[in-house]
Amino acid sequence: MRSLSLCITLLAATLGLVMPATAHDLGVARVELREVENEAGRYQISVRIPAVLEAAPLLLPERCTAIGEPSIYRQSTTQRLIFDLRCGKPLSKGDVLRLPWEREGAFVAARWADGTTTGRYFEGRGGDVEIPVALLQTERRSAAATVSHYTMLGFEHILLGWDHLAFVLGLCLIARGWRLVMLVSAFTLGHSLTLAAAVLGLARVPIPPMEACIALSIAFVAREALMRPSGDGPSSQKHGALLVLAFGLLHGLGFASALADSGIQASERLLGLASFNLGVEIGQLAFVLAVLALADLCRRWAVSPTVLTPAIARVLGALAVFWMVERVAGFPGIG
Repeated sequence: MRSLSLCITLLAATLGLVMPATAHDLGVARVELREVENEAGRYQISVRIPAVLEAAPLLLPERCTAIGEPSIYRQSTTQRLIFDLRCGKPLSKGDVLRLPWEREGAFVAARWADGTTTGRYFEGRGGDVEIPVALLQTERRSAAATVSHYTMLGFEHILLGWDHLAFVLGLCLIARGWRLVMLVSAFTLGHSLTLAAAVLGLARVPIPPMEACIALSIAFVAREALMRPSGDGPSSQKHGALLVLAFGLLHGLGFASALADSGIQASERLLGLASFNLGVEIGQLAFVLAVLALADLCRRWAVSPTVLTPAIARVLGALAVFWMVERVAGFPGIG
């Protein structure tokens, strides 16, 4: 059993090191298109993408040309590219812009010379994202399309959010039965409250320190699991739902940063917020059920929880410390 524990720890640690330290990239590019006033056919386009992607020129209509090289502003995990374009005449409904990166999609916010603003989400297809100007100028997303889009976005975010899943896994290690239901419910309530507050503009915090604190919360639940692997000792009872609720408030700010990056519009804020949160809860429930099913299989295979729990807890703790150090190192002015 000791060798099994060691193998699991080493394997999980190896896999964990390739997980991204920042787990809030939804695969959505953020694009801002601005039509320059008093200069017909002149545009400025700002594109925000992950720092790991290579800078590349936009694919433009034939009559449009880029003026010089794009300006590049890099941050710890993202980069912003600013393109200056000159077209022979203003963009029309027959024009198409393309982003040359393989993204799930792009949210494009446009400010036109007459002062009007429009915005729309475009899905990625075949390695790039196609942006028909006609749709950007005229079409709005229906309520049904809004619900579908943001529900799927929330579902994808929780299942690709390694740090959020790590925290929920930690809860599964320190509790079971109705106590686990209570702790997961407290976590859900917490992140739902701050998600709503942040999206509605009632709460705002710097993202890098918030993500470092999220990593610290994972280290805490890993420590709890190591103190009482069985999940039913006095240590696991000492810190209850209120503490998990507080950690949920912290994680909700991480969800909010992802939702903001999706470019949610003011007109669809409430419906999009509710749908995104629904998707997060569906994904979280699916993950918890999968963990419980795997735990049941382990018991059937006569693998003792007293062997697996410490091994998994050590991996969670190591990952949490690794993520926290990397995120702190990414603070502005450090390194």
